[in-house]
Amino acid sequence: MEGLSYFMENLEEFVSFVKNKNYEVGNMGTIRSIDRLVDHGMHNAKRKIIGDEMKGNINENGYKMVSIPSNGKKRLYRVHRLVAESFIPNVHNKRSVNHKNGIKTDNRVDNLEWNTHSENIQHAYNNGLRKNNRKIICTETKKIYNSLHECARENKILIGTLWANISGKQKNHTTFDYLN
Repeated sequence: MEGLSYFMENLEEFVSFVKNKNYEVGNMGTIRSIDRLVDHGMHNAKRKIIGDEMKGNINENGYKMVSIPSNGKKRLYRVHRLVAESFIPNVHNKRSVNHKNGIKTDNRVDNLEWNTHSENIQHAYNNGLRKNNRKIICTETKKIYNSLHECARENKILIGTLWANISGKQKNHTTFDYLN
């Protein structure tokens, strides 16, 4: 198994992390610190720090997180976002990073893509990844929609307006409701 690890490591491409040059981001989703010399005590002594792969943790939403010092403070970063920022050009300035296969811990660059929040949610609905997906009913026609997004899209209603009306956040001028 050790030989496989060495083989995979040599296939992975690493680039320096922009906010801290002591760390690297790999295109297969690996984040690692690098070997470096740091000041140690008096007389200009140096101490060697051996770099290592960061294990990270899975957050409450299922995303792998790592803690990296930035400007003297430790900060938590989502690994998929680091990989996307390091390897995928964001030519349309989209703000979200999507896992194409829906597996939140699969942070390989070929499984990630930039998209809008709306595109990300639509991808989740289309692939059955969205939990607590409530159906919507039109009380006039009795037509049932599989999701808030589907209902809003087919009826040309802004999703925020539809949600606010159905949820009672604003006066309901629509004939839609959650199907119990």
